Amino acid sequence: MRVYLLDDQVPVFPKPDGTSIPLARLSAHEEIDLGHTVKSGGADWVEAVLGDGRHGYIAGPTKIHEIKLTTLKQDEADMLEQPSFHGARKARLTKGQKFYLLHSVPGEGGTWVRIRDLQGREGFIHGDTSIVKEEGSAPTPAKKSGGAGRTDIRNGLVAIALGLIATLGGRALAPQLGGGYYVTWGIIVVGVYWLLRGIGRALRR
Repeated sequence: MRVYLLDDQVPVFPKPDGTSIPLARLSAHEEIDLGHTVKSGGADWVEAVLGDGRHGYIAGPTKIHEIKLTTLKQDEADMLEQPSFHGARKARLTKGQKFYLLHSVPGEGGTWVRIRDLQGREGFIHGDTSIVKEEGSAPTPAKKSGGAGRTDIRNGLVAIALGLIATLGGRALAPQLGGGYYVTWGIIVVGVYWLLRGIGRALRR
């Protein structure tokens, strides 16, 4: 996945930990390729491939933005040299043409978007330009690893199991249990809540 960095001075370590000497420190808006996410020392790390081919790891919470492939929906649009209607035209885009969205910047008349066409030319289009983002190219922060969802699912399953065990035990002790069934079913309800919450978080990855 090709991304650019939102954070500045991001260290890239040779291993998934922060104790070694960084391979490099990357500036905001610098582009890198990201691979799989690993957990080490209780923290999330994301594999990163630098421009010179070296492999390393950046911290999971690093803020990033995916470089997304997009298609022009309107009939045509100008790719300008500056984020201004008075900027020189670098290219004329036509309906159905694909290009990459890089990042948004303020400019004349509102927000502009820096883009790169498939020939490698870069320029700006106005933020109101009608486009269609390619499926599966939504921004993906490196820190989204699904860990919280898995934890909620695990907690939910444990609570449901405990509730069922308590309920079965309560059947054997029914005369002495009194209103204990309300407690055990309450545990199960809590477990179902955590399970559904965990599944929801995992699906939002």
